[in-house]
Amino acid sequence: MRTPAILVASCAVLACFTGCQILPPCPPAAPDGPDSGYVNSAYTFTAVTVDPTGDDVCYRFDWGDGRISQWSDYAPGGVPVSMFHAWGQAGTFDVKAQAKDVFGATSLWSCAHPFAVGTAGGYPDTVIAQIPVGANPFGLAALPNGQYVYVANRDDNTVSVIRTGDNTVVASVPVGSYPTHCAALTDGQYVYVTNQYSSNIYVIRTSDNTVYRTIPVGSRAGGLAVLPNGEYVYATAFGADFVVCIRTSDHRVVDTITVGGTPATAVALTSSEYVYVTHRDLDRVSVIRTSDNTVVASVTVGDRPIGVTALPSGEYVYVACEWANAVTIIRTSDNTVVGSVAVTQAPTGIAALPGGEYVYVANWINNGRVSIIRTSDNTVVKTIPGGNRYDYLAALPDGSEVYVTNSWAGQDVVTVIGMRSRGAPAAPPPVAAR
Repeated sequence: MRTPAILVASCAVLACFTGCQILPPCPPAAPDGPDSGYVNSAYTFTAVTVDPTGDDVCYRFDWGDGRISQWSDYAPGGVPVSMFHAWGQAGTFDVKAQAKDVFGATSLWSCAHPFAVGTAGGYPDTVIAQIPVGANPFGLAALPNGQYVYVANRDDNTVSVIRTGDNTVVASVPVGSYPTHCAALTDGQYVYVTNQYSSNIYVIRTSDNTVYRTIPVGSRAGGLAVLPNGEYVYATAFGADFVVCIRTSDHRVVDTITVGGTPATAVALTSSEYVYVTHRDLDRVSVIRTSDNTVVASVTVGDRPIGVTALPSGEYVYVACEWANAVTIIRTSDNTVVGSVAVTQAPTGIAALPGGEYVYVANWINNGRVSIIRTSDNTVVKTIPGGNRYDYLAALPDGSEVYVTNSWAGQDVVTVIGMRSRGAPAAPPPVAAR
């Protein structure tokens, strides 16, 4: 890359032949990417152009749904630059790109690439695969683009990386002692992994699956909640009485919030305004206001709350209460318990589909069951057997599959629940490589 001084000199020379004007980059070609996809699933588009004066350029995308991306990093002209995006509703959207040079001169928008977005339909209800991973898998997380799932393996101190296109383990990343939970940042560039016995968090860079940084927590690290705005991650100090707030821009702990004993797992509302934290031994849920990291409510729930998930609308939080064999429902507007749904036995992990129509609950006793709750009437519509012990779950962003860890009696697999029995689309839309 040329230095700014050389860029200025070259533009000054060219300006003498162009009426002392700085020429903007040429309009990019129509973005390259898939022609169709599913709601809430991220897809990658690529833009490329050149600059008449040879300057480096950056790009941004108009996704056609009222949202425009941030500018990318600068790259030499002719070098393709990619970004990904997820559409929250069905329809056809015109994806366009624009370029800007190092002097701030912008190109015209490119021609549009029409992108048709549809719904997958139905809900995952059938075991379609079992994937061997590391020893004693527990927490897991899907990347925002849906192409990879990261699985924490407690007994061999690794994280398995599953490529969802063919459900193959493509990497095993060594981490700290007794890793328990994973969470992907909203831009997909990093995955956080809590290590309970080494009392820290490992940050995995997803571009090459290497450990980028280690974050000390000060106590046994437990569950993770990523704010949807991408600015902060909240991590529970399992066995202590606090939650740490981590700034994602530099991966540093910036606050410690006292919440009371045994905080287990956590979830953030889509508004990013509140984080809900379960207390395994206190039978309650703490509510943290993220604007000032203050605990503003304490909600009594069922016996031994473990997992927690929020509906995408932010209206309700569902809490898996292990010894109550039930899921407690909290209305977030006034933090009132408004219902309880009986499941099979010892629910731990819980996850809502991206559309919010269903909540999946992992039950680890009685040979393992996954209960599927329909949120419109809070009824269990199906119970899926098949695991010696189901622990935690992660849904893909398009809601087409749910991944569940099995960690009992050396089974050491991740079970995939899909929609095959309901007739998945004959030709799923392509997903661009990461």
